[in-house]
Amino acid sequence: MWARIVELFIAGFLIVSGWIFQSSSFLWIFNIITATWIILFSFLSFRHRLRKIHLMNTIAALALAICAFIQPDPPPPPVFQNYMVLALLLIMFAILPTEASKAPVPWRRFYMKK
Repeated sequence: MWARIVELFIAGFLIVSGWIFQSSSFLWIFNIITATWIILFSFLSFRHRLRKIHLMNTIAALALAICAFIQPDPPPPPVFQNYMVLALLLIMFAILPTEASKAPVPWRRFYMKK
């Protein structure tokens, strides 16, 4: 559950980063769409039936990384450096299961039978 909370913080920072880095209107729209994607799939993963849907956040991380890589300038502007850092953080947290602090489900079933 803590990994999903961190993803929500990453989405919040992505929204706020438009003010911090003074980005263009296209990047504002990109930030809002990407942050909405992250928030949606982070919240949906709290449902037991949809517990693995948080892996869809890797698509948002790939979109951020691609946007950071397609810049023609050799030293990318700070907004694109921010995209790359957020993409790496998001990939790192997106692969963690929602119940990462608990034992795997088969182990819990085994111990409940005892």
